[in-house]
Amino acid sequence: SMIGDEAGKALFFSWMIASLGMGLAVGASFLLTPESAAGVLPPCESRIAEGRPCPLCGMTTGFIHISRGRFDDARRANGMSLPLYALFAANALAALAVAARSFRRRPCAPPWGAHAGH
Repeated sequence: SMIGDEAGKALFFSWMIASLGMGLAVGASFLLTPESAAGVLPPCESRIAEGRPCPLCGMTTGFIHISRGRFDDARRANGMSLPLYALFAANALAALAVAARSFRRRPCAPPWGAHAGH
């Protein structure tokens, strides 16, 4: 059905956008240091307001440590950084593979249309 096709396209597009964000988070962790991230990212609102860390506190630092192979430091920064990093990286790679495969299947049509002049 047309609604099913549209919903499928919307879901695929949403997944690709989310995957881009996940891939950027993993990619940025190779470029940042914990010090540079602290200078760029705002402090945790939960820690400021309630005086205790939120579940994501230390996640950026954890990702940065993982990208440098320092898994014990990542675990100390946030115990969930290892599984979340693995999930983000695997999802980004899967999305990249799906996108590459779908782009290879689509022949490039000339911009003026397939039947121009006929």
